[in-house]
Amino acid sequence: MSFPWPLLLLLGADGGAPPPRAEVSGVALRQRVTRPCRGGAAVSPEEITIESAPLGGQPLTVFVGQRPGGAVAARLKTDGQGRFQTRLEPGTYCVVLGDAQPAPDAGAPAPDAGAPAPEPAPNAMSADRNYDAHCLEALAHPAPRCDALWPVPSPEPVELRVVVSSSNQCPQPWARPCWRGPMPP
Repeated sequence: MSFPWPLLLLLGADGGAPPPRAEVSGVALRQRVTRPCRGGAAVSPEEITIESAPLGGQPLTVFVGQRPGGAVAARLKTDGQGRFQTRLEPGTYCVVLGDAQPAPDAGAPAPDAGAPAPEPAPNAMSADRNYDAHCLEALAHPAPRCDALWPVPSPEPVELRVVVSSSNQCPQPWARPCWRGPMPP
């Protein structure tokens, strides 16, 4: 009687045991950066304030790889102090705030690459010819992106963070995204 070597190769040398997983823990924070608005004049580092607060009760979706929309490795929810904990195999993970869904089936037909881009929907700013309408549309419907990339190099425990930053918006129209009008004198 011979031993079924192909079966052993299919299962792996360790008999099919799942790969080791790392204990991943950390904190999710919201950071607000505030700078004075001076119409383009330089701002010193002492004038910039940064405030941080934990993102308590925040759902996190962890995707395998460096882009959102692939296989979901974990769905987490931070505690009241923004802390989270899970176990992940070594690799790189894309973290998205919220309960994000995987990308549509890769077998679905792709949109026609030669088709012209649709005209953006009008809004108050797009009526002003100083704003780029396509830029405004892109801001209204942003492409999915990772809020954090997590490298998990080995099965050893690792401490990671998710930091979501925002900053103040200056009131001048030319300080806003998509402004294509004249600059100040």
